[in-house]
Amino acid sequence: MQHTNKGWAAVVLLTLIVTACGSPTSSPTTSPSPSATASATIDGEIDTLDEARAVWTTSGISNYRYTITRQCFCMETYIGPFAVQVQNGVSIATRLSDGSEVDPIILELLPLSAEELFAFVEERQEQVSFRVTYDQATGLPLSVWSDPIPEAADDELGIEVRDFTATP
Repeated sequence: MQHTNKGWAAVVLLTLIVTACGSPTSSPTTSPSPSATASATIDGEIDTLDEARAVWTTSGISNYRYTITRQCFCMETYIGPFAVQVQNGVSIATRLSDGSEVDPIILELLPLSAEELFAFVEERQEQVSFRVTYDQATGLPLSVWSDPIPEAADDELGIEVRDFTATP
């Protein structure tokens, strides 16, 4: 009887390992893909990049801050979260949310303004697997997830914007 229990446990463990390895977002350094789906298509809601850009432009917001997190198969220092502050459309301060300095190379890889967030969406929207969610009040992309080759591991890339606040 003891041999049967060990065999059953081994089968269950092997199944869990195989299932986890088959998932493109299962690595320990990979943040889970965003749960958000594409924006709703209810009349009056933002569901395209052009609509989002138009709403953002109309909002007139030029000073703001937000927290951004990358979702990728990469080192923790590239994931964040990062605090971003933008004044008059230009990123003036970016740091890890714990207050530590950020390597300039990492800053070059992050969208650090609304315009860069829109460009991030535009660059990835034709990929095989792509999702975006826009803030319905400002048009700002809040969640972007792309996977150029769904069958390949470790090529997924996403960002999540939280705590957006317009500032004086």
